[in-house]
Amino acid sequence: MRHAAVIAIIFWGLAVGANAADLHKTIQGQWMVDERARLEASPLYALSPPERKKVLEESMKTVAATRFVFTDTTLLVVGGEPVAYRILKRTPTSLILESSASSDGLMPKDEITIVYVSDASLKMTAKSQGLTLVLNRVK
Repeated sequence: MRHAAVIAIIFWGLAVGANAADLHKTIQGQWMVDERARLEASPLYALSPPERKKVLEESMKTVAATRFVFTDTTLLVVGGEPVAYRILKRTPTSLILESSASSDGLMPKDEITIVYVSDASLKMTAKSQGLTLVLNRVK
């Protein structure tokens, strides 16, 4: 039985990925919001009849994707200004950040949870909005 537990732990470690061990370094760089996933997660989309869903999907094609850039100490929504953040909590697969407010008022002070999906994908939830965004690494 112990042998099976050790094997399960090893496989879990491999599934998490080598880069997840230091998620703070992994998140640094440019990330693009998966707009399709954002649309499908919205209550408006979920409650819409099929015809309305098609209209929403078409309108999504004309919207520029939102990009985020993470550095060691700041994050920014491209087109906005960088805001400082600090790490409140770390786990092997997630970070909880506290961001400062932007001086232009576009980004309030917030608690942001980043969950590691893969080296190419993260899930980000801002506590104030409660909406989870899927972020894909920009190559």
